[in-house]
Order: sequence, then structure tokens, then C-alpha cells
Amino acid sequence: MNLSLEKIKETFPFINEKAYTSNDFWRVAKSLKIIVKEEPLLIDGYYKVEKGKPVILINIDLPPVEWTLTAFHELVHHLLDFPYKKSSVLLYRDVQKMQSIQEERAEAIALILMIPILKLKELEETPFDQPHPFTQKVLVKRQRIFERFGV
Repeated sequence: MNLSLEKIKETFPFINEKAYTSNDFWRVAKSLKIIVKEEPLLIDGYYKVEKGKPVILINIDLPPVEWTLTAFHELVHHLLDFPYKKSSVLLYRDVQKMQSIQEERAEAIALILMIPILKLKELEETPFDQPHPFTQKVLVKRQRIFERFGV
């Protein structure tokens, strides 16, 4: 796990200090030579290695916040769950079926990338009239990570 954290910190040196955005995702994906495709999908997105090349597919119909969360989630799979020896590997983000340790870890890190601890505390103190349901859901999930792990 220590090596995993080093890989995340190397890629995102200000994790849990700065809010990373979709622009950061595109920059990192380009630097790591990851092929990123946006297509209509039945799930939020998935990561695969095809013919030795990393590929992230993201549902083009996702709202911006969900798109960014999915993008970081899949990028975390690339950073932590590979390389595999197999020639073709698939990991996917499906909120309804998120059960494995790899999926939970990818989701937690993606949330921390998007909502660092100071931003989380700031948002907790900000009254929302009627926040976007996903934003509220994201904040609740992020709060649970903070309560469970203190980060």
C-alpha cells in the first residue's frame, strides 16, 4: 500500500490540499499516454488494457461532476491496479455494483482528488438551497471517507 500511495502522490502532489479538475485529468492522462474515449455506455466508465495500451472509456452522457469523478476513478485503476500480466484486462465503475477493494479504493481516491479536506469542511459550512443530487451524494460519500480514514 505504501508504494501505491507514493504513486498517487507522485502523480497528484497536492492530493487532499487542492481540488483537481477535469483539466488535471486530461493533463495526467496525456502525460501517461492513456487513450481516453467518450462514448454512450450503460455504465459510468471503465478501464482496460488492450494490446498493451491503457484505455479509459467514459460515458459521454454523464453530467460534468460525475464525468470527472468517473475519469479520476478509472485513472486510479491505471495507477494502482496495473500492470497486469494478462493482455486484456477490464475494470469498470458501476455505482450499483461497487464492491471490490479495488473499486472502493479507486472511488475514495477519486473523491479525495476532487474534494480535498479543507474544501470538504468549507462545503459542510455552506448552506445549500437545493444542491444537485449528485453533488449532495458526492459530499456524503466524501464525508464518510473522512470519518472512516481521517483524510
